[in-house]
Amino acid sequence: MDDLSREHIDIYTIKFLYRRYKSFVIPFLVIIVVILLFVRLTVPAIQDLFEGYEKQKESRLVIDNIRQNLNFIKTIDDSSLESQFKVVTKALPPEKDFDSVLNAISDSSNKSGVVLSGFKFTVGNLSKEEIESEYPSLNLELTLDGDAETANIFIGSLAKTLPLSEIAKVSAQKDSSIVTIEFFYKPVKASINNDSLPIIPISNKGLELIDNMSALNIPQASDIDLPVSTPSANPFF
Repeated sequence: MDDLSREHIDIYTIKFLYRRYKSFVIPFLVIIVVILLFVRLTVPAIQDLFEGYEKQKESRLVIDNIRQNLNFIKTIDDSSLESQFKVVTKALPPEKDFDSVLNAISDSSNKSGVVLSGFKFTVGNLSKEEIESEYPSLNLELTLDGDAETANIFIGSLAKTLPLSEIAKVSAQKDSSIVTIEFFYKPVKASINNDSLPIIPISNKGLELIDNMSALNIPQASDIDLPVSTPSANPFF
């Protein structure tokens, strides 16, 4: 009985409160529904607005970059650019350039007066590190007629000649010297053209470096006879 009485009292209380505050409950529920609809409809619209604003900023940036690129291209001197490109590719060929190497050897021999008695191309260890090297090299072993002083004269002439090279080893005797030279090259990496990215001009340091290299000797095909190449250290050559 007590439970039934308590249940009747609760129902009566709810009815009493509903009748008394009916005028407030309905507006309150309406406000809740309006707030939920506002959140559901307005918040995504605001997000879309911000996304549209960001896309607009990105589009303006792309257009500005394209406009700057066009203005920069108009200022480029084609003949100067072609000359710079020629110097750079002569200094660091995009691949193994045997003709340029032989021309450099012939020219240096001719200007230094050093006689070559033999030469041999070598590749060395074809390890993964060497293949993926940023500046791989073509190795050449030369046999010169003369002592260490004669070898130094030839090396001095070669240092002023393109393509870029480095002396890896010198073994000198009284009547002959063996010089191992590394001729560097720079493979061109595949790139994706993107007109929206700004074109980066050559820095002042880069221009100075190109000017210094342009002062070096760029030999053409020489008429001097080279000795017959000895067998290569690599069976694939």
